[in-house]
Amino acid sequence: FPIDEVPELAIYYYSFLTLYEAEKDDHYFKLRGLLDRFGILMPQKEAIELYDSALHYCIGKLNKGNKIFLQEYFDLFEDGLNKRIFIVNEELATWRFNNAVGVALQLGKLEWAEIFIESYKKYLSADTQQNTYTFNLARVYRYQNNFDKVLSLLRDVEYEDIGYNLISKAILIITYYELDELDALDPFMESFRVFLNRHKNITNQRRRGYLNLIKYVKRLTRVTSGDKTSLEKLRQDILRDRQITVNHEWLLEKIAELE
Repeated sequence: FPIDEVPELAIYYYSFLTLYEAEKDDHYFKLRGLLDRFGILMPQKEAIELYDSALHYCIGKLNKGNKIFLQEYFDLFEDGLNKRIFIVNEELATWRFNNAVGVALQLGKLEWAEIFIESYKKYLSADTQQNTYTFNLARVYRYQNNFDKVLSLLRDVEYEDIGYNLISKAILIITYYELDELDALDPFMESFRVFLNRHKNITNQRRRGYLNLIKYVKRLTRVTSGDKTSLEKLRQDILRDRQITVNHEWLLEKIAELE
């Protein structure tokens, strides 16, 4: 019998095929269509597993440079969110919350991200709620170029979570630069450099990414506007290291502004 006539089986069948024939995007789109129609009818635990399987497929494609799957990830997550599939015992996992904001920002959906943060804050676990809220709001303000608000949110916050801590410090570097607060920027970058070298629980690759950000921002602050030779050398160095430099896109934008 045609498996597509039995949605309960078809969903699992196409979910299986996305794993074992990952190169064939058709399987994902079949699964996506079935989740759109029948996801809300499934037991929540099973629905979460199937949505996560599809989201994982999107991440795999993104890691291979297929950018259309950024929108797919967003649409899939939003669909699951609207169906309350990801709200378990009135709680939304922190990592889901962070991922949703990150993908929305990459897509330029700044208003969506801000509304999402305000609307879903109440579903965050009580012990990390305030930190997750302020951290993500700061990310939105950074994308909105609302650097005064970033500063007021992050300047006096020290996160226990190492991921939040690193990203928020990188955002502060960008903020001090954008506000032309170079007197604050230099000592802040030095203290961040010490922090990176002191904390042994940061992986070497991650540490290098942030150290490269510091190195290139220092060089950026010392280049004269219009010095095409120095700016081109800096651009080539950043392009060479872009896989191991946090916020390399932003650095390249700043070079373009100085040319």
